[in-house]
Amino acid sequence: MIYVYFGSKQGLFDAVIDTTIGRLLDEVPFTADDLPAYVGGYFDQLVADPEALRLTMWRSVEHVEPTAPERESFARKLAAIRSAQAEGKVRDDIAAVDLLAMLLALARGWLTATPALHSAVDSDPHGAARLAEHRAAVVDAVHRALGPYSR
Repeated sequence: MIYVYFGSKQGLFDAVIDTTIGRLLDEVPFTADDLPAYVGGYFDQLVADPEALRLTMWRSVEHVEPTAPERESFARKLAAIRSAQAEGKVRDDIAAVDLLAMLLALARGWLTATPALHSAVDSDPHGAARLAEHRAAVVDAVHRALGPYSR
């Protein structure tokens, strides 16, 4: 039935990617005027849906061609950042694409860190307290990185 509905195993994989990554990219409200809130919300979404994070990481190794929904989602976000930069609401000394890449990496950082780094904390590295502490640090880092532009 895979071949009937999806054409191939790759077609099935692409459909899963479209659904999962599309949900991950678009469920968190994106406002270029409040990038710290976006990073915090994206982190929360990754914590709530760890399978989506695993799938996106696996996909980046196995299937490097982005899907149309991914391209559209990133194009919307980049356009919003560029617009906010042009209006003086977001720093413009970092290219929009680099800024978005850094924000996404900050949100994923602890969740994709090696077990050796996780073992450096005295608490459960995936426990609620540790995740809340890391989330606060990430949101604060984005505030600081954006300087007077962030709320």
